[in-house]
Amino acid sequence: MKLLLDMLRELPEYRELLEAVADGKRTVSVYGMSAIHQAHFAAALRRDTGRPIVVTRDERSAEGVMADYIAFSDERASFLPSRELVFHNIDNASHEHEQKRLKALSTFQRGISGALFSTPEGMMLYTIPP
Repeated sequence: MKLLLDMLRELPEYRELLEAVADGKRTVSVYGMSAIHQAHFAAALRRDTGRPIVVTRDERSAEGVMADYIAFSDERASFLPSRELVFHNIDNASHEHEQKRLKALSTFQRGISGALFSTPEGMMLYTIPP
């Protein structure tokens, strides 16, 4: 897989992406790529910059891109799920999603996982710090 990651350095689009990250841009958007290419770019960015957080349109595509990323990079990754918001009182509730979110944030923050994959909703939901 190292050869595939090295080949990206020859692409002008990838070099532009690297320059944008090197110039201090915190958010960079890439459109029009299939899931495998998103994972390829994410793995190369992780290797070259050490800062991958990947946001995709929905949870299913985030999980798919994450699986491909793991194959490209040979390192762990975390998935930050979204959750359904409930605006009425309920007698009891499962905290399973909140536990998954805390685990994903904790493993990413501690460097156990090399990348964090999520959706826009998952990134915007407030979660207490791990």
